[in-house]
Amino acid sequence: MIALTLQAPQAAERGRAPRLRHELRAIHALVHRDLLRLDCQRSHTALVLLQPAVYLFALGGGSPPSSPPPHWAPATRRTSSPACS
Repeated sequence: MIALTLQAPQAAERGRAPRLRHELRAIHALVHRDLLRLDCQRSHTALVLLQPAVYLFALGGGSPPSSPPPHWAPATRRTSSPACS
């Protein structure tokens, strides 16, 4: 027969609090280091924030088709529906 021992919740949680505190301090140190790096490299930070906007405006409008659709493809024409007017 196997005997199982149960620990009180307080004893099991004692080890978790210091470990969690240690991990949160490590995360805080990493975030703080990155914020300091961003503060020192202002031009790099501006370009990092500007790059998605450039892609959105440059590529977001789409490009013209490189070739016409095949003859068997249905003609697509945008019409406004009465609900949208």
